[in-house]
Amino acid sequence: MRKDLLLADVRKYVEVARRAWARWKEGDDLAREALAMALFQVANSIIAMGEDAHRARNLGIPPTYFAIFEDLKNAGVISEDDLNVVDLLIRLRNRIAHRYGHVSDRDAETLYALLPAAERIAEKLGN
Repeated sequence: MRKDLLLADVRKYVEVARRAWARWKEGDDLAREALAMALFQVANSIIAMGEDAHRARNLGIPPTYFAIFEDLKNAGVISEDDLNVVDLLIRLRNRIAHRYGHVSDRDAETLYALLPAAERIAEKLGN
């Protein structure tokens, strides 16, 4: 099933991000970019899960990724805190995309700090 594959992707890329984080903190500057790409994939998978959950509930046609999750919050699928996390994930994902994978130290740290919440949201959407 698609949501099982997407959830597996989130879990896989969260683990990749954790390994990249450890390498970056040991002084491997390229690992920061690997961390960014792994978190980009986590965000993409969560967006896809949100799209599927939105479609399954017939919530209409959302104009933006954020609107998908705002509708899911209003439908009681995710919480306000989840919405705030997803909003930040989407914004940071877009920043990575428009900088061709480069991420600042501050953004990398922010993305890494979001991992537990991202996993929790993916689990919610996967059920």
